[in-house]
Amino acid sequence: MVAAQSDALGMLSAHFPALTTCSFDSDSSGPQRGISTTKGRSDMNNADLAEALAETLGTTKADARKAVDAVFAAITDAAAKGEEVSLNGFGKFKVKASPAREGRNPATGATIKIAASNKLTFSPAKAVKDRLNG
Repeated sequence: MVAAQSDALGMLSAHFPALTTCSFDSDSSGPQRGISTTKGRSDMNNADLAEALAETLGTTKADARKAVDAVFAAITDAAAKGEEVSLNGFGKFKVKASPAREGRNPATGATIKIAASNKLTFSPAKAVKDRLNG
């Protein structure tokens, strides 16, 4: 594990010890918690995620927001270095290179050059796939 990831995840487990007992496995023996904090919306944002974390762990929303931000920062830092981030029972974040290519401007039909770029991809773990598909 990368030092930045280790520091952020260490900070999380120090401030939120219940995180070490959380499981994403669909066949875990503990109770499954389905927290919906999207307030009628069909999507969840960082604040909603922090609110759900605060509610689950019994901590403040500010502390939960710091934890959410720290996790995303650790994933982003590792990805910027080209490293893979693997979260057991959840999935893997990988950086994939997209080569330069030619494309078309849809408005004019003119040929344009699309620059090479790196993309962050996510591959869900089997437990997540199983939970999504029943």
